[in-house]
Amino acid sequence: MVRALASLLSSLVLLACAATGPSSLTRAPEAPPVAELSSPLPGVGHRCESPGRCRCRPIDEYGRGQDAAEDVERAPPPEGLKRFELRTGRGLDQMKITVEGIGTFSKDTTSAEPGCIYLDLPPGRHRVRYHVQAHDPLQGVEPRLRISEYSPRFSRWYRTFAFRCASGSEPCTGDEARNALAVLSRVPKGKHDPCGSTRVQGLRFYTERPADAQITDFNLELVLHVYRFVPRFPPDAPRCTGPSAEEP
Repeated sequence: MVRALASLLSSLVLLACAATGPSSLTRAPEAPPVAELSSPLPGVGHRCESPGRCRCRPIDEYGRGQDAAEDVERAPPPEGLKRFELRTGRGLDQMKITVEGIGTFSKDTTSAEPGCIYLDLPPGRHRVRYHVQAHDPLQGVEPRLRISEYSPRFSRWYRTFAFRCASGSEPCTGDEARNALAVLSRVPKGKHDPCGSTRVQGLRFYTERPADAQITDFNLELVLHVYRFVPRFPPDAPRCTGPSAEEP
C-alpha cells in the first residue's frame, strides 16, 4: 500500500512538473487516465488483414510518405468519417495505443519494426493514450508516436502529430519528456499540420520514475480534436488559407 501510494505521488509530481511550461500542458490529471481496453482497435483499409494487425505505409524520417502509390487508400473512409494512421516507434518494448471507448492496439513485440493501426473517426474529441513498457528495464524506453490524417481529395497524409523522447543514443527521462511536450505545446492552436483538419490538445504524460531517471514505464495522453470541414489544401502546402489552386 505504501509503495503504491509513493508511486502515485511520484506520478503526480512529474505531471505537475510537466505543467510548469506553457498553459496547454494540462495539470495533474483533471480527468482519470484513459483505460486500456481488452477489445482491439479494429483496423480499416487494405493494409489491415485482421483485427489489430495492419501493414505500415512507408515514410521517411520526417513522417512523409515515400511512395505516392502506397499513400493512397484504396477504399476511402465512409462519408462523415476521417481516416487516421497511428504509428508506434521501433523496438521490442511493449507499446499500446488506446482510443477511449473504441479499443487498444498492441504492437507486435516479436518485431523491432514500428506498428501501425488505421481507423476511422467521426468529428469530435477523442482521447488517446500511448503506453510503453521497457522490454529491458536496464535499457529504458525511447517513446515515439506519430499520428497522420488522410486526405481523400489529395490521396496524401497530413502529419497531425509526432512525439519523440530522446535521440536514440540514450533512453528517455522525465525531464526530456517534459521538454519535448513543452515544445509541442507551443504549436499554434495545436495544429501540427495547419492544412489538416485535426488539432492535438490536452498533452500530458505520467510515469513512476523520478524526473531525472530513465523511464521504464511511460504514458502519453492527448486529445484528437477532429473537425467536420474538408481540408482545401494538400499536406505541406506553403499556405493553408485563401483560395486553393482548384478554386477561381
